[in-house]
Amino acid sequence: MEEQNEEGLYTLDEAVQFLGTSKPTLYRLLSQGDLKGLKVGRQWRFRKADLIAYMERGPVAVAAAPPDVLDGELAAIADQLRQVGQEMTEIRDPEMDDGERKTVQLAHSIMKLALAQYASDIHLEPARLDGENVSLLRLRVDGVLHEIRRMAFPIHEGLIARFKIMAEMNVNEHRLPQDGRISVRHEDKDFDFRASIIPAMYGEAVTIRILARNDVLIGLDKIGLTVEDGALIQRLIQKPNGLLLVAGPSGSGKTTTVYSCLEAKACPEVKTLTIEDPVEYLLPYTTQMQVNKNSGLTFPAGLRSLMRQDPDVIYVGEIRDLEATKIAAEASLTGHLVLTTLHTNDAPSALSRLLELGLEPHLISATVIGVVAQRLCRKICEQCKESYRVAARDLLRFGLEPDTPDQTITLYRGRGCERCRQRGYFGRTAIFEILELTEEIRDLIIAHAPQTEIAAAAQAAGMNTLRQAGLLKVLDGVTTPDEVMRVISTSV
Repeated sequence: MEEQNEEGLYTLDEAVQFLGTSKPTLYRLLSQGDLKGLKVGRQWRFRKADLIAYMERGPVAVAAAPPDVLDGELAAIADQLRQVGQEMTEIRDPEMDDGERKTVQLAHSIMKLALAQYASDIHLEPARLDGENVSLLRLRVDGVLHEIRRMAFPIHEGLIARFKIMAEMNVNEHRLPQDGRISVRHEDKDFDFRASIIPAMYGEAVTIRILARNDVLIGLDKIGLTVEDGALIQRLIQKPNGLLLVAGPSGSGKTTTVYSCLEAKACPEVKTLTIEDPVEYLLPYTTQMQVNKNSGLTFPAGLRSLMRQDPDVIYVGEIRDLEATKIAAEASLTGHLVLTTLHTNDAPSALSRLLELGLEPHLISATVIGVVAQRLCRKICEQCKESYRVAARDLLRFGLEPDTPDQTITLYRGRGCERCRQRGYFGRTAIFEILELTEEIRDLIIAHAPQTEIAAAAQAAGMNTLRQAGLLKVLDGVTTPDEVMRVISTSV
């Protein structure tokens, strides 16, 4: 092997044999900067001179956590797993030393804990809290971040390196953000763990979004629409052409709503195409394309290509600039139904956002058929749900007018139980604000009317605001007043 590579580059397997080490150790040496390597695509290559230089220099101390520190963190996560009926992930690999094995075990167990708690995101950040450096582990459950543990700081670098390896990132890069993906099968279900790593003040931070590939509630009858709202969306998506906007902050369920609309349209007689960043779920009778900026496949470029594919329905993952906005609007003028998303707080402000992007008022008026604004709010846990009486005047902030000054009404809350981890909530539902463009609203847009006038006209035409939609969920015992106020106060 040595003679064959005298003038060339060693592969990773050849470098492992040359150094007489293991792959995990080699990755760790790269992540520490103790060994130089070249990244060719997704593969590592090594110069013989760099391998010899490392051997002559002698092993450099790797910043691995002491075994007792790793044991303490493993025990803490194991206890958390037992509370949700899970056991610690066992890792057996004779090529790993004890520190490597325990670091891998800790990473896998954190992922397992996130799945057991139905988390949507894992956050692992280097932080300084109460005068101490820690590796802060938090999980986002039903839209709310929960601190799980302040882990010992010495484990942080090894954990980050492990997540990089799993997500096929460059373990030797510490200065630039990186993105990757981990495929996981857990309890007969497939999950995508989408990892994003950024450099921070005390080290690197990773956020991992968890997506369940085969356990997604897609369907207009499954996302929390009222009967009236469901009928309105069905009417909008049955139009042969036009631009339908779905608006809300990140994490408000926009993609699920769009996918539900696409699923309702997809059939052998309808050509449905999408361009997304990234493709999150695969849909039947739908050709889905993913943005690839490195190769020049941007939203505008992809959208132009889709127009040559004889589509009936097009979904553009997000319109972020005037070029993509214009192409989407023009596509809706030429006999296509176009769906897209925007980051705005409510339905009327989505129309203002199009103006800010530079779209002409007459084009907005001619193309937009409706705007769906939404939020996700936590549902009261059915297992510990209890009723209580409250003065009706306490709901004045939602626009509820009491019949009498002393009127009381029945509301519901969760006491907290084992199922909901004492939080009183379990699962989420959506609240919607749906603006259908009437002739009056189109005239207001052309006349450059302020957003408040457009909102007033929409409410006069029957639109429920997010606050009103939230009140209906509260009165139906689905959620609580505080939870609705928490989510509708969320800004973009």
